Amino acid sequence: MSLGLIVKKHRERLGMTLDQLEKTTGLATGVPSRVETGETKRPELKTLLSVVKALDIPLTNILKEYLAVENRPNVLKKLLIECLVIHEVTAISQIVLKILESPRHDTDDALEMLYNTTKKITDQKIKLMIFEEILKYARIHGVPIYIAKAMLSVYLIKRQDFNHMEESYYQGKEIMHYISFLTTYEKILYYFKMTLQAYAIHNYEDCIYFCQKGLSIEKENTRLKANSHLAMINSFLALKKYDMVEQHLKIFEYYKFDFVPAATQIKKAIINSKKRNYITSIFILESCLNNIDDEMKFHALNELLDIYITLDKIDDAKKILAREDEITSQLNDFSTPYRYLDVGKYYLNKGRYYIKINHLELAIKSYLKSLEILGSAHTFNEFIKTMSEIFSVFSEKIILNRSYFIHELNTIYDKLIRRHDI
Repeated sequence: MSLGLIVKKHRERLGMTLDQLEKTTGLATGVPSRVETGETKRPELKTLLSVVKALDIPLTNILKEYLAVENRPNVLKKLLIECLVIHEVTAISQIVLKILESPRHDTDDALEMLYNTTKKITDQKIKLMIFEEILKYARIHGVPIYIAKAMLSVYLIKRQDFNHMEESYYQGKEIMHYISFLTTYEKILYYFKMTLQAYAIHNYEDCIYFCQKGLSIEKENTRLKANSHLAMINSFLALKKYDMVEQHLKIFEYYKFDFVPAATQIKKAIINSKKRNYITSIFILESCLNNIDDEMKFHALNELLDIYITLDKIDDAKKILAREDEITSQLNDFSTPYRYLDVGKYYLNKGRYYIKINHLELAIKSYLKSLEILGSAHTFNEFIKTMSEIFSVFSEKIILNRSYFIHELNTIYDKLIRRHDI
């Protein structure tokens, strides 16, 4: 069915005359008639949208016919923007393909226009859909600069899904094949985002590699740079390269951001703890507790609890747990993958504390809480270690309500299976 016949069909269905349609739309005399008869084979977009609105025609109902006769790049861009406003997802996909395939558009120009338009979109699902179309088209037509830019854009969206972090990370690594086609700003963004994600999935060597690449070209001391530097320090810490931790802390402490002083002190305390200088570590952590914000306070309390449990300082551990109200907001904040690790560690140590005082029921609840949190963001290494510790500890204990324990373990396991589509 032609564009004109579709318009005529909807007008007659509403019992509207051509004169009435002209008055409703404000179009000049004869314009609607020429659209219906096909005399105007390619109506202006403004005309079409006026008619569509007046006759309550879904845009998708006429899009195929309109795209068959319209290939002007500027009109297609306006149509795309219109569909973005009204959230016509199916229509958006069709228009994107038309823009890319339009004979009136040079391939590079079409990709550039579409890429720049897509960057401004706020809906992440639609944004991802268009960037993936750009990537597919750029690959087919061999346009490496837009392969690189689209791959980066797709990665930056997908990495926000904590349930598929490893998958998006390894997809992100493919960008290295096209890194030379990115701008300096894009390279910095890419290196530091990969740094943070590598640390989150415990790929410490990669974390260090990507951070060093970013540090080598970023001249400004940005917050992203500082956070990435801290992730690299944490990676050195995890790899037990304590000399490197101390070396980089001397650089890190000069960043001018609010979290830096406390983070520096906490890392120094952890280094002392790893070296078994517990007195120094405890002194540093207790000294900074009253001078830091809630987030850093959570880290300090967590490290102190870890030390007190290790040293069997049960009374001191009890005092830390008594301050839980001070960190309630942190225990319920899972805005970053690191938070899952931190909160999981807190409940793990809480379980260890209850084991020490032989309160098995509360120990079970704390251990299970730790498992549930660690299993929520693909922190499988920590999840497995915690599970092993649970079985090791409770194989030596008599659990009064064993059926409850097994039931809760199964519940957590089932949630994990469903969440990650295993």
